[in-house]
Amino acid sequence: MLDVGTEYGPDDIARSGIVRTDMYDAVQAVLDEYDLLVTPTLSRADVGLHDVLETDAWEWPLTWPFNWTGHPVASAPAGLTDRGHPVGLQLVGRRFADDDVLAASAALERERPWNHLYE
Repeated sequence: MLDVGTEYGPDDIARSGIVRTDMYDAVQAVLDEYDLLVTPTLSRADVGLHDVLETDAWEWPLTWPFNWTGHPVASAPAGLTDRGHPVGLQLVGRRFADDDVLAASAALERERPWNHLYE
């Protein structure tokens, strides 16, 4: 991982800051119209160890853009696949609106309880 960092110079870092700002602005534009942005946590269900080892890790998680933009996010259980594996729903809030994200996550879990499935 450290070797990858040596491949980039100051201009690359500056450009990445511009891309990050553009991404932040795009997410904020959505959140100016809506209280939350709701997406799947992963781009596909039933990601197993073999899948992770055989693919580029950037192909399946949908979490990294919000780590980059700094928006608060929570992943809550949304249901199960046909094979009984959990599927996550990602709730994204406005910057510094962590309380809203946690409240929405709690409401989702109250409406769709899941913990009894594993007792």
